[in-house]
Amino acid sequence: MKRLLTICLLLILGLQVAPTYAIHRTETPARDAVEIHEAKSQTMTKKAVRQERRQERRQVWIKRMVEGEGENEVIVAALLAFFLGFLGIHRVYLGSKGWLVLAYLFTFGGLFGILPLIDFIRLAAGGIDHYRNNNSFFAAFE
Repeated sequence: MKRLLTICLLLILGLQVAPTYAIHRTETPARDAVEIHEAKSQTMTKKAVRQERRQERRQVWIKRMVEGEGENEVIVAALLAFFLGFLGIHRVYLGSKGWLVLAYLFTFGGLFGILPLIDFIRLAAGGIDHYRNNNSFFAAFE
């Protein structure tokens, strides 16, 4: 369900991931930033080493986006908190119990919208671990 919701939001927002770069392999790929200095003696230049490292990071990022891991979950949770925060949907998306939706509704959108605002700010700052599987209504203050 999370993966489907993530893909739908990415398609709606137009954040389609389509790599437009070519892969150029060399004889001896450097794997670490320390090897940049050693690259002079090898067939690779510093620029080629940096390009390869950038390519590897892009591939890891694309893999995370496709599998629904990493920054993608933070973006989806922050968007849900911004647009549907008064319902508490972002908390259910992050693994909390469904009764939190009722708690948000009975408190008029999470204490008149204050809790969703705090949740959005914390999620936008990257604090997603605090909300994962946390069933406390006042998770923002723990």
